[in-house]
Amino acid sequence: MITGRLFIKCYIVSCIINAIIKTIIKQIQSDIDGNNVSALLQDLGVRLHRVIYDHMLQFQYNTAGAMVAICDLHEYRSVTKVLGTLVMKLFDTLNALCNLLLVKPENLQQVCSEDSLVDLDKSVLNNINVLFNLQSNPVFGYYVSPTKTAIGVGNSL
Repeated sequence: MITGRLFIKCYIVSCIINAIIKTIIKQIQSDIDGNNVSALLQDLGVRLHRVIYDHMLQFQYNTAGAMVAICDLHEYRSVTKVLGTLVMKLFDTLNALCNLLLVKPENLQQVCSEDSLVDLDKSVLNNINVLFNLQSNPVFGYYVSPTKTAIGVGNSL
């Protein structure tokens, strides 16, 4: 089944990325001392968050794609916990944004006014709104690019 294989590919990729990030974190912790460690780890986390956030904004998601994105993000969150409270908050907010991908568009306004998303800039929520492609995209793929070409179906990620 294509969907199962694609999910496994995505999971493996996120696990490989996590292994690389863990190696970088260990290297930073062993080679740097004092306040520089926490400052560098936080900077790494903020930059990692930005890369993941920007990458996620490049796609429109169907329900299955949203689930894969949430699973991948869960893997990234597990490794970024040691990067500081700011980074944890950034990834928690990104997780809440990813959960919006599963919300029906007519319920989006109500969900956005709840806890973790109430302080977000409206432009961020507008970007998430653009990612919805639930009715117009019956493609079997998980991630669908803005040009509506399936990414990952039959291709390596």
